[in-house]
Amino acid sequence: MTRYPASIPVSIECENKLFAAKAVNLSSSGVFVGSKQLLAVGSLVAMKMLVGGNEDPVAVRAKVVHVVECGPRHAPWSEPGLGLQFIDGDDSFRARIDRFLKLAQTPRRPL
Repeated sequence: MTRYPASIPVSIECENKLFAAKAVNLSSSGVFVGSKQLLAVGSLVAMKMLVGGNEDPVAVRAKVVHVVECGPRHAPWSEPGLGLQFIDGDDSFRARIDRFLKLAQTPRRPL
């Protein structure tokens, strides 16, 4: 799936750990969350995201599918974080993600 740049506050809960992070890119199937708090691949998390400005956070469960501990030698600017695949999400969650992605695809007009 195509990923789009984002800057979305998220909270993640896993195994009685709760931490805040920031989604740095988003697709309809998952998200990359920049965080120094790392989890094992395969971990299941509960997360909330503030997608859509002033609306309430949306909740979804996700699975950790990859972990970036620090930038590799060939890409030292890469930030540590977690690649998460959405594993559920109600119609409201999907609608808000789809709305965000549609806006992300819309070309912006210069000021």
